[in-house]
Amino acid sequence: MVIALADNTRTATKATIKRASARARRGMNKFDADVADALKQAYSTALNDIQQSISVASRGEETLRLEVLSDLRSQLETRLTFLESEKQGLLDDSMLEAAKRGVEIFNSEASKLGSSLNSISEDALKFVKNYIAEDGLQLSDRIWRNNIQTHDAVVLTVEQAIIQGHSAQRAAEEFIAAGTANPAETLRKIKRASPDEINRLIKSEWFAGDGGLDNALRLFRTEINRAHGESYMAAAFEHPEVVGMRFLLSPNHPRTDICDMHARVNRYGLGPGVYPKGRNPWPAHPNTLSYVEVVFDDEVSDEDKKNKTDRIDFLKQQSNSFQTAALGSRRKAAALQRDVLRENEINTPWYVLKEKYQKRGHRPDVWPPLGLPNPSRSPSLPVSNALELNAHKRTLAPTLGAIDAVHDDGELPNIPVVGSHSTKTLGFYAFTHGGKSLRIGVSSKGGDKGFTLAHEIGHFIDHQAIGVPGEFASEKSELMKNWRDAVSSTQAYRQIKTLRDGPNVVVARNGRSHSVSKKYLDYLGGFDEVWARSYAQYIALKSENKALLDALRNIQTQETGAPVWYASQWDDEDFAPVSSAIDLLFKDLGYLK
Repeated sequence: MVIALADNTRTATKATIKRASARARRGMNKFDADVADALKQAYSTALNDIQQSISVASRGEETLRLEVLSDLRSQLETRLTFLESEKQGLLDDSMLEAAKRGVEIFNSEASKLGSSLNSISEDALKFVKNYIAEDGLQLSDRIWRNNIQTHDAVVLTVEQAIIQGHSAQRAAEEFIAAGTANPAETLRKIKRASPDEINRLIKSEWFAGDGGLDNALRLFRTEINRAHGESYMAAAFEHPEVVGMRFLLSPNHPRTDICDMHARVNRYGLGPGVYPKGRNPWPAHPNTLSYVEVVFDDEVSDEDKKNKTDRIDFLKQQSNSFQTAALGSRRKAAALQRDVLRENEINTPWYVLKEKYQKRGHRPDVWPPLGLPNPSRSPSLPVSNALELNAHKRTLAPTLGAIDAVHDDGELPNIPVVGSHSTKTLGFYAFTHGGKSLRIGVSSKGGDKGFTLAHEIGHFIDHQAIGVPGEFASEKSELMKNWRDAVSSTQAYRQIKTLRDGPNVVVARNGRSHSVSKKYLDYLGGFDEVWARSYAQYIALKSENKALLDALRNIQTQETGAPVWYASQWDDEDFAPVSSAIDLLFKDLGYLK
């Protein structure tokens, strides 16, 4: 039933609903934070109880004995079951409250809605609990999986440590009886059975592991916000003058992704980011920071109706970096730019599309990742355009010239290069948790500032210009697989891994025993650091810049003469396949000069 209202009354009513919606969004932010605090407290208390049980089970001994395992396992499982009950109760109560908040916005309009507010929130909550996501899982499946992962992070860790420690202890006794020194690995396994070491391992998984607090927080935020949003939309569409829902980005939206496409495309002629009932793609992904907002019929303009467009045409008008970020893949962006990608394939994983395209007669393996040039934006710009030198200008400017002589970039964001006085960190690349680049720093205490800058620019390019902006492509991007394979086969990289996996003390070249810094080796062996070092060496060799080459030779000479070889750079022959892999990468990206 449509109820006719005077224009001024109708306008005031809509304004009231809009204001209430905005207040509700702010309230949900506070509510999310309160629920997160409650969940964190539950996890912290449980961890403390678990660690205390493990410490008590040691009975004052250095390691936990096999005979305490059965009783300790029972204690741990009881505590974990209680945590599961706490989580379930908190989630149920929070989702119910979120659903109620979604419909309370329409209290003033309750008489005009086709259903009662209570039934709307109940139906929305039932929908969320029964909703099957793209991975085939319902909410109950996700909770069960999170609980199992938490259980394994605790119980399996304890079981393995105690059993391996028991076996290692018996082996150690046999070595002693035979008058033979214990191997380092045997001693390490014994140490892992100590209560302190077990508690350390559990704590490391408790917060950031698959079953840890971080994943639980994501699950809670996703489902609580889904309950609120579904309830809000269901109530709104009962109103006779509501024609759609706007996909609304949060002010805290960290970086460009598929949400930006949903919020900007005028897919149904209702305006940018506005969707009719049952068509809104919100939430676009778990842990979303986006919202939905009611749109009334008189908000839709003639221009909105005229400028209706599908997502493919919309994406084609955007920059290369936007396409890549929204699609989550440079290969998909290449398919888009070749008119191969179809609208119903936007959310399809690349490995599925790749096989499909091959069957259609395409050759996606040889597509340059950026595809065809985007006529609306320049796909190739000097790297120096993105960097503002605010320190050491005379010293660092030649490095930018050397880089520009070797390659360009796509669309790097602009950041400053600043100075520092650090003696520990001679250079740094800073970015936000959400992936936004902030600055590059070069210390005045370093002797080879130009080489340091090249290293940090390597991080910058890795993070912003190769894979998805805001993520280090070197770590897992398919685009850099050839480079990872090349560096992994080098003598320098293998040397790092050999030292890292070997004993803590080695007999060095000078015949003396030297401690090995495992922490430093972890740092050297990370692909993000390996990329930055290889990039700096690549620029030095390709550009033939004297200052950069001198710095490289200095590092190479120091390393070959050191007692223990921490291979931070490669000799030229060892580096040749890496240089070729970077050539190929930049050629595919369209960056190579």
